[in-house]
Amino acid sequence: MDGYSESEVVVRDIYPPVRGDGGTAREAPASRSLVTAQEMRDWAWHIASRWPLANLPAPESCASLAAVTPTMAFASWRIADAWIQETAARKGDAWHRCRLVLRLYDVSLIDFNGFNAHSILDIGLDSVAGETFVRLPRAGTSQLAEPGFLLHNGEFVAAARSVTVQLPSASPSRCSDTTALYVDDSLQPEVVASPWEGDTYVHERKRPRLRSGLRVAVLAFECTQLGSQTPLASYVSSLAVELARAGHAVHLFVPSPSGAPIRFEDAGVTVHGLSLGEPRSAADAAWAFAQAFDRAAKDEPAFDLFHLHEWASALAPWVGTCPSVLSMTSTEALRRNGSEPSELSLEIEKLEREVAHVVDCVLVPDWLRGRAPEDLGLPVDRIHAFPMQGRGVDVWDCPFDAGEIKKSFGLGPFDRLLTFVGPLDWEAGPDLLLEALPVVLGRVGCARVVLVGNGPMHDSLWHRAHQLGVAHALRTTGHLDRDRLALLLRASEAVVLPSRRRVYGDDQVVGLARRAGRAVVTTVSGPCHLVQHEHDGIVTYDNPGSIVWAADRVLGDPYHAQEMGEHGRAPNDGPPGWQLVARRFAELCAEQFVELTQS
Repeated sequence: MDGYSESEVVVRDIYPPVRGDGGTAREAPASRSLVTAQEMRDWAWHIASRWPLANLPAPESCASLAAVTPTMAFASWRIADAWIQETAARKGDAWHRCRLVLRLYDVSLIDFNGFNAHSILDIGLDSVAGETFVRLPRAGTSQLAEPGFLLHNGEFVAAARSVTVQLPSASPSRCSDTTALYVDDSLQPEVVASPWEGDTYVHERKRPRLRSGLRVAVLAFECTQLGSQTPLASYVSSLAVELARAGHAVHLFVPSPSGAPIRFEDAGVTVHGLSLGEPRSAADAAWAFAQAFDRAAKDEPAFDLFHLHEWASALAPWVGTCPSVLSMTSTEALRRNGSEPSELSLEIEKLEREVAHVVDCVLVPDWLRGRAPEDLGLPVDRIHAFPMQGRGVDVWDCPFDAGEIKKSFGLGPFDRLLTFVGPLDWEAGPDLLLEALPVVLGRVGCARVVLVGNGPMHDSLWHRAHQLGVAHALRTTGHLDRDRLALLLRASEAVVLPSRRRVYGDDQVVGLARRAGRAVVTTVSGPCHLVQHEHDGIVTYDNPGSIVWAADRVLGDPYHAQEMGEHGRAPNDGPPGWQLVARRFAELCAEQFVELTQS
C-alpha cells in the first residue's frame, strides 16, 4: 500500500453498497478512493447490530474462550438441544440430578489429552447458551474450556471444547533467566550470562588466551609435594596444581630429597625428583640441576612452556630458545644487604643477570619491581609484578551452580531469591517482608523469599503465608551452617533485613552479604549506617509498602542490583586465591607468547 497511511485502505470495485432511506442501493462515489480505519469499524458495528449472532441457528454445540486480563477470561457457549436429548437417553438414570457447568483446564506447557491438566475449575451455569467472565486463580496460564454436564456419579460429559488460550503474564515476563547468546562470524552460538555483560564479554573474548592442553615444565628447587613448607614451595606447587586444573599437562622437576630419581602423580601434576649428586656450592647445584633435567626430559615429549623458579633452575643452555618465564623472589644484591660481596655472591649475581636477559618474561613480587630493573639490568617493561602468595579457594570463591543450590532448597533453578537472615521475631521484621510478598509476586512471578533463622514467629509466619496465598513462594530453613549459608547468599538476588529495631548480629549479616557480593536491603531502623543508599544497597522504611518498593529496585533492575553487590563486595583479607594467581599467569603468558594462544 505504497503512498497510503497505515490507517487507510484502498477501495476499488468491491466498495460495499449502502442502503439509503428509500431502500434502494446507492454506489460509492466515484471520487472516493480511501476508507479510514474508523469507518471500517463503524461498518462492522452496523452489520453486527443488524445480524446478531443470537439470531443464527446453531446446529452443533460450540464454546469459545478469550483472554481479558492476566487473571480473567471471557467465555461463551451454546449446547445444541439435539445433543442434550441424545446424551440424556444414552446415560439413562445417571443423567438425573446432573449439573450444567463450564469446566476450565489449566494446560500450560503440556499437550492436553483430557486428563493431564494442571488444575480444573468448574463454574456452574444456568442456561445452555450464554457468556460470562471467568476469574482465574493465577496469571499467565494456558486455558481451554468445555461446557457440559456433571453427573451425580462424578462423570463429566463435555458438549464442546474451545481452543487453547494463552493469558498474558502479570509481570513484563515470566522468564527471569538473563542468559543471552553470542553468535560469532562462523554462526556458532555461545552462551553469555547476561545481555548487559555483552560489551565485557566481547572485550574478554578478543583478548588472547592460552591454548588448552599445553605441556608445561616447572623447574624449581622446592615444592610441597616433597615435604617443603616454605613460601616458595607453596607458590611453586599451588600454581602448578591450578595450571593442571585448567587443562594443561604440568610436569614439576625438583631435586630428589633421597638422592634417587623418583616420579609420581599428585593432584594432576607429574612430579619428577632429580638426582643431583653432591654439589659443593650453590652454583654447582644449579649446573647439576640443569644436567639432571636434560637427562630426565629426554624421555618426555617436547614442552610448550617453561616456568623457572629462581636463577638456580635456569642455567640450561636451551633457556631462551623456547617460551620461558622466570620467577624471582629476591636478588643477590638484596640478599647481601649491603655487606661485602664474596666471590660466590658475585658469581651468583652475574648468573642472575645472564638468566634474566635470556628469558622472555621475569616475574617479581610487587615490592621488588621498583628495584629489580636496576639489579638485573633490564628495562622496566620486561619485569612484571606478580602475586607470589595465595590462599586456597573457599566456599565464597569456588565455582558453583546457582540453579542446583536453589533446587536443594526446594526452589526452581530460575527463581529469584530474596534472603532474610536473622531471628524470626518482631524486631527483625520478617513479617514485613512476608506482607510485601503478594505485591512482589504480582510484579515478578518467580520471586521467592527464604527465611534463615529460628524464632517465635515461625508458625505465625507460615499461617499468614497461607492466608495470603503465597506459601508456595516462602521457604524457612532454620539454622544453616557456614558453607550452606554462603552458597545460599551467593545464589540470592539480595539480602533483606526489614528491621524494626537493631538486632544482635545484623552487622555480621551485612558482612556476609558483602563477602557474597550481594546488595543489602535494610531500613532506617536497621543497620543503615553500613549501607550506602543506591550504591551498595537500598535503605527504606519498616513497612510493607516500602519493602515492596525496595524489592522492585532489586528485582526490576538486575543489572543495578549486581552493580550494588559489586560495589559493596568486601575485599578478601590476605592474598588472592591461587585460582586467580593462575589466571593472571595464563594472561601474562598469552600476552608474551603469541604462538601459544588460540584464535
